[in-house]
Amino acid sequence: MAKSSRRLWCVLGGTSALIGLAFAQTPDPQGRVTSVYHDVQVMPAEAAPRTAQIDDTLDQGNALRTGNDSRSEITFADLTITRLGENTIFTVNKAGRSVHLDSGTILLYAKKNSGNAEISTKAVTVGITGTTVIFRSEAANFDRLLVLEGHARFLLNDYPDQTTTVRAGEILNVKAGSKKLPKPSHVDLRRILQTHELIKNFPPLPSLDLIYAAMKAQNPSASLPPRSTITNPPRQVTPQTNVNTPPATGGSGNPIPTGPTRLPSPTPAPTAITNPRATPWPSVRPIGTPRRPKYPPKISPTPKKRWPHPTKRPTATATPGKIIP
Repeated sequence: MAKSSRRLWCVLGGTSALIGLAFAQTPDPQGRVTSVYHDVQVMPAEAAPRTAQIDDTLDQGNALRTGNDSRSEITFADLTITRLGENTIFTVNKAGRSVHLDSGTILLYAKKNSGNAEISTKAVTVGITGTTVIFRSEAANFDRLLVLEGHARFLLNDYPDQTTTVRAGEILNVKAGSKKLPKPSHVDLRRILQTHELIKNFPPLPSLDLIYAAMKAQNPSASLPPRSTITNPPRQVTPQTNVNTPPATGGSGNPIPTGPTRLPSPTPAPTAITNPRATPWPSVRPIGTPRRPKYPPKISPTPKKRWPHPTKRPTATATPGKIIP
């Protein structure tokens, strides 16, 4: 009887351990907002939208929406990272590993050996296993996949036989309504790292070393860009306050910056002239001073003097009885 009890406890203990291990390996569906730039809204499933803040949590079914010139980042417990470009709506599903995108731009990072992830639109599906990609969708124009490291599988939903693998340093641009997939093209990873809005203004990606390795394999003779030129620490930038609202001040009386850290361009100092050239004529003519003629006056010739015709003397008429000399 005692042996049977011990066996039962061993079986129950082993079962509990397996259940605990299964729960430990199940990804936490919650996401945490780790970066906010300008107009970002949290849209809970059963509440009104509100302005997103750093460390806000997103539960299953919640959504995050970005406006014009806005970006955001969501980090999950298994370190899956989703970054949203402007005018994008992201709904949390399967701990960020299942993304349906109607339009907009996202960067999705899934670490190696962490399971599969998927990005889908009405027309295409992208399968990801431990890689970093940037995906953009404009339903009426195109779907575009850029792979930064690793590889991804691209599929046309209406034509399942049309599938291809896109590798690190490659980009696939598929026009709307396509029935056949084109071949991927090569892209300059160095330029992408230094210019793309979902990389240069965010914290370093955990896969940055892998992206650097892909960049080196793409061009072994090229020098790698310094990390300081392409990444920034996590931060929150909110929209500028109303210009009619006086700025908050600290104890010293100086305004406390609350908006974007965009400073005005400095005004260049005027250049001093050491030897100014003398001006022969003043810019303003004094009153009463005759204006200097531009050209010398033209001298008209003196007209010839014309003499009048001589007047004829009248002929004398003879008078009777008078002697005319």
